Amino acid sequence: MIQESGNNQTAAIAPSIDGVAVSCGDDRPAAEIIRTLLDRGSDYEQWLHRDLLLAGSYIAENSQNLKVTDKSLCWEVLQKLVELEAGDRQRVGQNVRARLFKVLCSFGGTEFKAQVLQLLKDRAESIDQWRLVDYRAALGEKEGAIATLLTWMDNADHRVSQRLTKLDDGSQEVVTSLLARLEDKSNSVRCTTVSILGELGNNSQPVINALLTRLEDEYHVVRSTTASTLGKLGNSSQKVIGALFALLQDESPVVRSYACRSLRTLDSSQTVMSALLAQLGDENFEIRSRAAYALGRLKYTSETVLSALLSRLEDENAEVRHWAAIGLSYLGNASENVVNALVARLEDEDAKVRYWAADALGDLGNASETVVTALLARLKDEDYLVRGGAADALGSLGNYSNIVINTLLGKLEDENEFVRLSVVYALGVSGNTSEKIVTSLVAKLEDEDSSVRQAAVCSLGELGNTSDRVISALVARLEDENENVDVCCFTAEALGNLGQSSEPVITALTKHLSNTNVMVFYDAVCALEQLGTTDNRAIDALLARLEDEDSYIRCYAAEALGNLGQKLSEVLPAVVQWIEQHQDSEFLGYGIDALWFVVEGEE
Repeated sequence: MIQESGNNQTAAIAPSIDGVAVSCGDDRPAAEIIRTLLDRGSDYEQWLHRDLLLAGSYIAENSQNLKVTDKSLCWEVLQKLVELEAGDRQRVGQNVRARLFKVLCSFGGTEFKAQVLQLLKDRAESIDQWRLVDYRAALGEKEGAIATLLTWMDNADHRVSQRLTKLDDGSQEVVTSLLARLEDKSNSVRCTTVSILGELGNNSQPVINALLTRLEDEYHVVRSTTASTLGKLGNSSQKVIGALFALLQDESPVVRSYACRSLRTLDSSQTVMSALLAQLGDENFEIRSRAAYALGRLKYTSETVLSALLSRLEDENAEVRHWAAIGLSYLGNASENVVNALVARLEDEDAKVRYWAADALGDLGNASETVVTALLARLKDEDYLVRGGAADALGSLGNYSNIVINTLLGKLEDENEFVRLSVVYALGVSGNTSEKIVTSLVAKLEDEDSSVRQAAVCSLGELGNTSDRVISALVARLEDENENVDVCCFTAEALGNLGQSSEPVITALTKHLSNTNVMVFYDAVCALEQLGTTDNRAIDALLARLEDEDSYIRCYAAEALGNLGQKLSEVLPAVVQWIEQHQDSEFLGYGIDALWFVVEGEE
């Protein structure tokens, strides 16, 4: 928030102006008050423009009380605000621009809106086109802004859809324009158009009919998006239900999934269920497979459906059997009949069926001795997917008896990396922090496979063991210059969560403030903030990143400096010095952002 300066004469003008307390009884002329605000002399005004922004807010909030004699000064303020908007964006921080945008848009409800908009239009060549459209919408030209956005639809830019759905309530002109674009040659344009129609909520018959044709689109993303949109629009006519039902046999699993979601929303009858049950008997195994999946995904929990899926576990075709197992896992029925049938499939001749049976048993949560014993046996399966699936399932069931823990520990040296990482994750969720488990997981931080090392990092973080041995082993992962990026990210996160702010931890994390990978840098920043570091070394490291070639790193560095500045008094002068020394830099605005974060907090 903008803080009040030491000038007693400016105390409290309008309680609503960004936290500046003012006297409700102040009867001075508005022009005098505005001039006082402009002359407050706030620190760093040449970069943050807080006095100008404050004066603009005052004018917008008090426009009805202004006299004719006040308006020449108001005009001066408006011109300065627009000049700031049209100025070099590289020399104005994003936080200043965000506040400026709010101030200028606030004139939309005042007599100044036409003047402000014209000033902006006069400088259109210097203003970002997206912001100018937003200004037009806020300052009285909503319809014109919508018309402009429609002409940009062909670019399939998500910013068009965001603005159209915000501005329009489904007017006929917009809907007609959108329907025409459903036939566009561009996949992305058709997909974006379908999404916008869903957001607008127009479920008129012309819209529904046009969307139904897109269910046959050659591009699977358009089909899946259309299926989802039909569910949102809520039209449960037989035509829509029938079209979505047909989509359950689509070649794309993503399309089938979205069709299931929409059918679950729209269909309250037994029609779809009956049709799917009939398809379970089809001679084509693919139709039987997809019907088994759909019955589970749609969560038809009747005894009829349950019996039908159990019978498909005995299907002659392995693919049907494994989809039946998946369907049963969706239903969530952990009765003895279901569990026993799935346990039997753990002995299936097909590895895929055994894997999905194990997965279903883990999802259903029945941790009986029969289930656990059967899954332990599968840890010795000849197929690595089955062994890994059994480990995952045991982790999900939460049975951490000695025999389960010891058997899992024995598989940490499995020849296959998928099995090892599954076992590591299972041990991590066990909550067992025994010496044997911690030692074994620390050893896996040296595994030859990066996914296993990543799993070990996550599991140690999950167990919460903050012993010197664990912390040192995690720090070693960060210090290894050849370590995988994902492992570094998760290690930084784990160290932040464990809360040990020792010198080796802070040093290792601070080192990664120079990492060229944006995610490693970000996770190191977050960990240091989580640990509450007040290490001065972070200041120089973060200042250096304000000129990084990656814009995300520059943004994260600016915000991190702001957060650090709440704890370290040395940050503010360091940021000011950086700005003074980089007046000609194309990255000056990021230094100003850092200054804003230090002085004002997050925008």
